[in-house]
Amino acid sequence: MTALITSVSVGMDLRAVASVVETSESDNQGAFVALKDSGIREASQFKGKRIGFYGPNTISEYWIKSALRREGLKSSDAHYVSMPPPAQEQALRNTQIDVAWLSRQFLARAQSAGGIDVILRPIQATRQAHPSTLVFFTRKFIAAHPQAYCAWRADYQQALARWARERTNLYGKLIAAGYLTPGAADAGPDGGRSEGGRIRVGDVQATIKDMIDSGFLPAARTVPADALLLKGYALYQ
Repeated sequence: MTALITSVSVGMDLRAVASVVETSESDNQGAFVALKDSGIREASQFKGKRIGFYGPNTISEYWIKSALRREGLKSSDAHYVSMPPPAQEQALRNTQIDVAWLSRQFLARAQSAGGIDVILRPIQATRQAHPSTLVFFTRKFIAAHPQAYCAWRADYQQALARWARERTNLYGKLIAAGYLTPGAADAGPDGGRSEGGRIRVGDVQATIKDMIDSGFLPAARTVPADALLLKGYALYQ
């Protein structure tokens, strides 16, 4: 979502049509964690701490800055350390960082090894449901191939519905095909899903406002939520 907001704000021909992953109460994208003996128990203690995240303008940066704002802290009160997902746990255990962002499979692995505490889930950081990953197309492509797009949209919604019904069985097939590791399946339900892949425009607008208020994005690099959508084609409410 963060990349799409920036892209549309600078005039790129991209528009969202559906939600892929939704940050919500049922979401399992991962968590911000700290070592058990670190003394860190909540986001209010993040001032001055080194926090691992995926990189600038990523959703993980937004989550942590939103959490800081809600604790009365400034986005500059913490130190941000950009690193790839597989490196976060070891950096935390080596005390190179104080807080790590672990996506679901890395979180499950770290929890099985022990010694860490979950401090903050994404929905606890923002206190606002929002899509974190979206499907987007160029308007040029859909204008040229509307039937192909509509066929994709129907297939996408069917796939989401089937995944919701048969996740356990389908995960086994993906593992057998070598597409996923067993560890990914053992990490619990994957990221949250909105029904039918729909984008809740009100949630997106509230999130854009929070991104500005949190110092994550300047107002000049944002657009209204409905400007992100491909009207007439997008799945939204």
